[in-house]
Amino acid sequence: MSLVLKNGSVFVENEFKKVDVFIKDGKIEKLTNAEPLHNYKIINIEGKYVIPACIDPHVHIYKGKEDYLSASKAALCGGYTTIFLMPFGNGDSATSPNFYEKKKNFAKDLLIDFSIHAGATAVNQPEIKKFAENGVLTFKIFLPFSSHDFPTPENEYELIDVFKSISSVGGLALIHAENRVAIESFRNKFLMEGKTDPLDFMYSRPVLAEVEAVTNCILFANLTNCPIYFVHISTGTASEIIDYAKKQNQIVFAETCPQYLMLNEEIYKEKGSLARVIPPIREKEEQNKLWNHLIKGTIDTIGTDHCPMPIREKSRNIFYSNNGIPGLETVLPLLLNQVNQNNISFERVIQLMSTNPAKIFGLYPNKGIIRVGSQADLCVIDLNKSATITIDELYTKGEFTLYEGFKVKGVPIMTLFKGEVMMENGFPGEIKIIKNKGEFLQIKFEHDMLVKQ
Repeated sequence: MSLVLKNGSVFVENEFKKVDVFIKDGKIEKLTNAEPLHNYKIINIEGKYVIPACIDPHVHIYKGKEDYLSASKAALCGGYTTIFLMPFGNGDSATSPNFYEKKKNFAKDLLIDFSIHAGATAVNQPEIKKFAENGVLTFKIFLPFSSHDFPTPENEYELIDVFKSISSVGGLALIHAENRVAIESFRNKFLMEGKTDPLDFMYSRPVLAEVEAVTNCILFANLTNCPIYFVHISTGTASEIIDYAKKQNQIVFAETCPQYLMLNEEIYKEKGSLARVIPPIREKEEQNKLWNHLIKGTIDTIGTDHCPMPIREKSRNIFYSNNGIPGLETVLPLLLNQVNQNNISFERVIQLMSTNPAKIFGLYPNKGIIRVGSQADLCVIDLNKSATITIDELYTKGEFTLYEGFKVKGVPIMTLFKGEVMMENGFPGEIKIIKNKGEFLQIKFEHDMLVKQ
């Protein structure tokens, strides 16, 4: 199909320009104000903004909690056309090429493009070379206990060995950074003392547990020349350490998530165990410091850590409840609302949600930018449209959202994937399933992509 997005403000060359976007065969054909030929479908988006579609580097889909169709719909309504799945879950963690292929085959039901991070553990280092030979170059390391089929490095020597293995194949290490000994010891202490209120859970995984893990990983990554990417950084204090490493020209990237930007300790009083995520949502002081690092550029990306869980699995004592909340549909409206409140620039949101993840994960310039020849993955934004977030209108199979009742101004109203309108009339939007055009993306790092942003 050939179509034109006409009369909008388009994010081109790092600024918004009044130009029409011509799309043909799934690609951006030209950017011009010339009149379209008669065989182009014209979509008038006067007064709206066109940005490159969002890329989520951090998504979980667990069987029985979310499926690939519902996740696809949620992503499209949130302005996403590309997601990266995390490697573990349901006893089939992607720590070997065989399990990786199994997860890849399941994920082919996605309506959008996807990739899958492999798992790097203390015991699967021989597999890392095999992964790389098959084009898999991003490896998740879980420092706290995760599951028995995803063993974590037991000590710093094992962590160094994992970093060496990833570095040797030109890969990127993705790290959940919390000190395991600290959080397990605090947890045991709190349980013995009967401190099991929701707020106690936050204190049982202290800020310094993240800071220590971040510091150690930066140190050992430097030793092994291993590029690293911290997932879901929750504290401004840890961000300060990351900022220092960046200034030393170390290849280190940082992701945060909307729950750490939009929520603070008050959520535990309001939502109780429903608010359990790891790392935990922090106090206001840390939230403010994290925002400062988001604005100044220490934080490179925003991942959703989308992980819907049924209420029955979140309603136990918070220390025994499951982790996870949905996020794909709500993060972009929440951030656009912050744009309207002048807390962050529109351009910075685009960097965090599209351009930077495209560059870091080897998808740029096919994605993450609007230019001739790039894939026509686009999101149309109405900065003047208001909405109220409610779980009843979201496509996720999640049964709750921590943002229930939040009023936002600024929403995605249309998402195009490979030149096809897949979502319109947002927010939350109507899904138009033309046909499944989602593809598995094999990551290929260019020499100059794994550099300091």
